[in-house]
Amino acid sequence: MSDLSQKDYREKVYQYASEYLKLYKASETIEREVDIDFYEKSRSLGFKMDAGDSFIGRYAKEAFYHSEVFKNVVDSIDDIVFMGTAILSRWRYITHWTQTSLLEKENREWFVLAFEKLAEISANVERRI
Repeated sequence: MSDLSQKDYREKVYQYASEYLKLYKASETIEREVDIDFYEKSRSLGFKMDAGDSFIGRYAKEAFYHSEVFKNVVDSIDDIVFMGTAILSRWRYITHWTQTSLLEKENREWFVLAFEKLAEISANVERRI
């Protein structure tokens, strides 16, 4: 990440967010597609697995666990690393602690909101116009 210009970094994050947003929105996506290499891709962009601590410290823990509550706070997020860290931490929570499907309705809705936001805040100025 440190070798990339800010513009190149934002572009890589945008591509990552767009890729996973498309997968979480597609009904034909299988679990393996949103699980394989996700940790490595996320870490390569500077996102950390902090068990949701940074997110929960700023917002209610219910927003980390429930998409309906997350929906109420997502618009206030404008930091790429903060959002990416929340996504990676939520992914880890699901794959390690709850061991439920990343693609079950609640999880899918949360990730769609999160990846939409990450794509929005990482989009370069030219793309936003």
